[in-house]
Amino acid sequence: MQELLDLYRSAVRSGNRPLADALGRVLKADPELRERADLVLQELPRGPARWSAAGERALVAVLRGIGSSRR
Repeated sequence: MQELLDLYRSAVRSGNRPLADALGRVLKADPELRERADLVLQELPRGPARWSAAGERALVAVLRGIGSSRR
């Protein structure tokens, strides 16, 4: 159970929204896990999100550009 919460914490902190959302749905299904997940969120520092769709698209474009320039 702790591993699941650790993975959830890591996904939230790293900005991996798809993984955090999937784990959040799993955690919400169990009252005890839901409460512990809420505590995990309260412990995390506040601030702007580290993930955005536009940022992800820009990163993919840059990585493709780097890959094509290596040929």
